[in-house]
Amino acid sequence: MLLVAAAIAFTYDPVRQFDFVNWDDDQYIVENPRVLGGLTAENIAWAFTTTHVANWHPLTWLSHQLDATWFGARPGPVHVENVLWHILNTWLVLRVLRQLGMSLMGALAITGIFALHPLRVESVAWISERKDLLSACAGLCAVLAYLRYVRQPSAWRMALVAAWQFVSLLCKPMLVTLPVLLLILDDYPLRRWSRPTWRAILGEKWPLIVVSLLFCVIALFAQHAGGALRTIGELPLLDRITNAAAVVFIYLRQTAWPSELACFYPRRVYAWGGAAAVILGLITLAAWHGRASRHVLFSGWLWYLVALLPVVGLVQVGDQAHADRYTYLPQLGLITMLVVSVGRWLPKRHVQAVVVAAVLLMLSWQTSRQVLVWRDSETLFTHCLAVTGEQPLAHFNLGLHLAAHGQPVEAEEHYRRAVALQPVYPKAHNNLGVLLKERGDLPAAVEQFRLAAAQQPGYFAALMNLGQTLDALGDTSGASDALRHAVEAEPLNVRGHTAIGRLLLNQRNLSGAATRLARAIELAPQDPEALLYLGIVRIEEGATTEARTLIERARQLSPHDARVQRVAAEQLARLKLNPQP
Repeated sequence: MLLVAAAIAFTYDPVRQFDFVNWDDDQYIVENPRVLGGLTAENIAWAFTTTHVANWHPLTWLSHQLDATWFGARPGPVHVENVLWHILNTWLVLRVLRQLGMSLMGALAITGIFALHPLRVESVAWISERKDLLSACAGLCAVLAYLRYVRQPSAWRMALVAAWQFVSLLCKPMLVTLPVLLLILDDYPLRRWSRPTWRAILGEKWPLIVVSLLFCVIALFAQHAGGALRTIGELPLLDRITNAAAVVFIYLRQTAWPSELACFYPRRVYAWGGAAAVILGLITLAAWHGRASRHVLFSGWLWYLVALLPVVGLVQVGDQAHADRYTYLPQLGLITMLVVSVGRWLPKRHVQAVVVAAVLLMLSWQTSRQVLVWRDSETLFTHCLAVTGEQPLAHFNLGLHLAAHGQPVEAEEHYRRAVALQPVYPKAHNNLGVLLKERGDLPAAVEQFRLAAAQQPGYFAALMNLGQTLDALGDTSGASDALRHAVEAEPLNVRGHTAIGRLLLNQRNLSGAATRLARAIELAPQDPEALLYLGIVRIEEGATTEARTLIERARQLSPHDARVQRVAAEQLARLKLNPQP
């Protein structure tokens, strides 16, 4: 195991130097004040009540908050922590296999392939996928607790299994299939199934079934609330079934030949999905009939199918067809089948050892190459386009990266390509509008912001940008309407109240401006912009003492914001030149 752990550490060593990527890492960490604020009572409460990014996984949020408390916003230590979680999971896999009666060599071979397979890279090298590692860790602990229960059954031991399952699902709702997976182990290798006891074996798992059903409901609610759940109208049931069968075979191919892996595979209807479904049924039927002599193959195949069930697309979440990260625990069934088959074909132990070593070396080499793909957003999505062909998400994220790194012309090209491929793409229209506004083409920017707001009603950023751009064009009425709709969409967002306050200040509506800016400060007492502009309102009202206090506070809170510092200096100079009683 120490050799496997060392191989993992060596293979994933480059991640220490990797940055955050602009795909979910921004929403999970970089631009999330609830995470960057660390472990506070308020942030912990948020973690247990939010469905941010269309998920309810409070323990995952707590993990990121703890990272922020320890490391701040530095990605390096967080990447290293992900690698350590993967090493821990690898050790747990080895323990489970040994307790299930697997030989040491067989268990080490399965563990090594699991640990070093390129399909693991997405779960380990992507900071936002910490949830996968945490969920798998608790799930493997649940299996170990169940094996102790099997040896000495008791109510409290089954309660411990349910507790670990509960923890796993609080990290990610992947192991809702755990009761069925344990029934598969009951069949083989535990051999607990028999006619007199099958009712008891089913009945003992009622706590696990209750937990699974509860989290299925919670997951569907969170995904629906986040707009990630796709309806039957968007993707018909027959297409879901045939696509699910196709995805099962795609993962088989990627397990055997892990090449051309990408961070995002666009959703599509596979023409060969019907044939895949038929072949899948025949394989399962053959495995069932051959279980007497090849029981481990039947159990491994069932584990693979059942563990994949929540993520094959029968319940379609998001726009991906499949994802490497979904194979983290399901692939154990396939690897077990592979190792057992090779062991039977090559009975001599030294030959088996040579074959396993060769396989692990090849996997480690391929994984080390795949790890480098996650170095930064530009590398990640350039590779994605090279593997999957033209797709809007990769172009959009490349545009994000290029715009953030001072390449607006190149960023605009990618945004335009994204909306050409997918005309209904509110974020791409909004970001394209931002670039056009920065370039000085305000009418074209307004057109893009209007498109974004129309395609996604209540889109706060687009409405804010629209309002501020219309204000710059002198359309105060249109600006006021857009900003009002922005505040209605997100009444607790400080930026909306501040923007309306500034607009009212420019219109000399001092009372209305003061009300809006005071509300912004009530929501965020440390917001420098709201403090600054309320200070300007107070100057206009003649309350110079309060104005000076507010403006000085704004300067202190934003020492590196050149605009706030400039405006504050101008207003303080104005107070000195025109003192009022």
